[in-house]
Amino acid sequence: MPAGHAFRQLVALVAVAACAACRAPAPRSKQMPRPGLADSSAPAKIDTPALAEAAQGERPLKMPSGDAPRLSCAEARAIVAEVRRRLPTEPAAVRASTFADLWTDWFDPHGLWSAAPDAPLADAVQARASSFLAELESSGSSAPCEVALGLGGDAKRWVDGLRSVFEQARSDAPPTRYARALAEVNEASFEDEAATRPARQLAAELGLRVGQFLEAAPEIAEGPASAALSRLFPDLSAEQWSEVVLAAAVRAYVPAIDPHGEWAPLEEEWALFSGDPIDATEPTLWGNMQRTPIGARILDAPRAPLELDDLVLSVDGVLTAGLSVEQIEQLARVDPPRGQSMRAVKVLRGERPTTLDLLVAFPQDETLSGEPLAGTRVAYGKGAALVIPVSEIGDRLGEDLAEVLANAREEEEPLGVVLDLRGNGGGSTDGAAAAIGLFLPGVPSFPLIHRGLVSEVMRAPAPDADATWKGPVAVLVDGYTASAAEMIAGAIDSYGRGPLLGAHTFGKGCVQEYFDDHSGQGVLRLTTLLVALPDGSPLQQVGLEPEWLLGLPAVNEREADLVGSPKGAAGPDVRYRAAMGAIPWPSAHGRVGPCEDAAVCRALARLGTGVPIRRSRAANPEASHARRAPRPRPVLSDAEHPAHGFTQSREGRGTSPR
Repeated sequence: MPAGHAFRQLVALVAVAACAACRAPAPRSKQMPRPGLADSSAPAKIDTPALAEAAQGERPLKMPSGDAPRLSCAEARAIVAEVRRRLPTEPAAVRASTFADLWTDWFDPHGLWSAAPDAPLADAVQARASSFLAELESSGSSAPCEVALGLGGDAKRWVDGLRSVFEQARSDAPPTRYARALAEVNEASFEDEAATRPARQLAAELGLRVGQFLEAAPEIAEGPASAALSRLFPDLSAEQWSEVVLAAAVRAYVPAIDPHGEWAPLEEEWALFSGDPIDATEPTLWGNMQRTPIGARILDAPRAPLELDDLVLSVDGVLTAGLSVEQIEQLARVDPPRGQSMRAVKVLRGERPTTLDLLVAFPQDETLSGEPLAGTRVAYGKGAALVIPVSEIGDRLGEDLAEVLANAREEEEPLGVVLDLRGNGGGSTDGAAAAIGLFLPGVPSFPLIHRGLVSEVMRAPAPDADATWKGPVAVLVDGYTASAAEMIAGAIDSYGRGPLLGAHTFGKGCVQEYFDDHSGQGVLRLTTLLVALPDGSPLQQVGLEPEWLLGLPAVNEREADLVGSPKGAAGPDVRYRAAMGAIPWPSAHGRVGPCEDAAVCRALARLGTGVPIRRSRAANPEASHARRAPRPRPVLSDAEHPAHGFTQSREGRGTSPR
């Protein structure tokens, strides 16, 4: 398993099943703002640790030092105990082989220490994985972590040997022209996929390239060469290596027990937020980069005056040689030094034999806008239906959707609105709530459940009356509709506000939250709560059953297929009676389209028959994922129902290459 490969594969799953109610802070938040709990008249509740903690304000990203992450035995055990306590259900046992594979990946950011085919540590941890897990889970023990100490000794012997190979190759490097030496240190050094190159071979190649550049340009190469040696081949004691082993063990343990969870040290914290839609709006020095023996080469989106193919040697005095991908990416996003708005970047550009010292503006109030939300009018009967594709749920979805609806009304009132949530993996729960409020203003929506008890009930806001859509609505969904997108579709469906059409959804109904771990060494993203639909049906591992299937392509995986994913939980029926009921779609009289997307025309044609759409479970070919039917009726009237506050929260999701 290559360095970084397991991480990319794991988080890709999170991207597909993006959190149903991920309650993350903005990146850089020290503690996420905690919502208030439902009042005492609500159904049974539990004060989960995540909800009980108070917000602590913001903390800037930490400047990476380049050191390998380390945890003491006591710190690692404390984090593991914290993880187990916060999960919404009693976790299943961690598979030793899965843990060992993830450890092999997280221990090795370069393809040198454990992921390379000749590295002995992968086999060593596989052989001791069960004992290692037991050691980590011994939260009340004061005994030393003997397995970690043994692996630390193994790591020291292996890396010390690689250091000797590197240093020998560096000292034996033959002189060469500057242009040739520069070209060699500009090339990628580390494999992005499976680590197929033996570590000894890679160490020798790195030593040769660095040695040649030292000969050709000693005044430029001395600092990066020293950093590469100390970071790629750290000179640590066996006990210090055991702490690196334990940090990797915690990084492996969290996703092994929670497929949507992760732990990151503070110097690599940005990796947890890398897929959060809000993070894409924050400044960075570059888009993608590629690690080389002495730095990082910019592949796209350089921030001026940086340019494509610049070889970045340092940022604000921190050398980039030998940093992990996570550390380099965090370095590109750290705030400028206190009181400044510029980042100091040293680069090699072209074939110049000198470095350039650049100052790069890094405004803190910069915001980058994504693709604007827009609706498409499709001929429908005597007028048009407004089809609004929503690819992700951002914080501003409610405002953007209200603007699209207002603009459509100014042009000509649509006969109905179709929200197209196909392929939407989720996003902001604030945005989802605001979107729900446009169709179901002020309604209680989702009970949140921890260890079988309701901790709170989320509520949609009530926008101004002229902003709400009172006409017919329908929602297009597919197997990739997940998370916050399922929340929007689930609320509209549970209240009977409009039909769902398409294919069975992914079924991700769990809440992730972000915390500083109690050791103070890192940040956790963990699944903490399960989401029930407004009618009390479980969403997690169940998903939503559309009233009409449109023959959409099948998906290969659902939330229920993820190892370690918690089973869903039912909750109370929290619906308001007065808010229930559909506004029927008028007949299209056979006049629909044309449509650029045939599925949209099939959906509108079905809506346009004027016949109520309601399928039974018996006719559903995916009944194993279908929620119960018929839907229960609301238990309480509006006057009888307790008031609940809506959770202010945001999701983190997506991929981050190592």
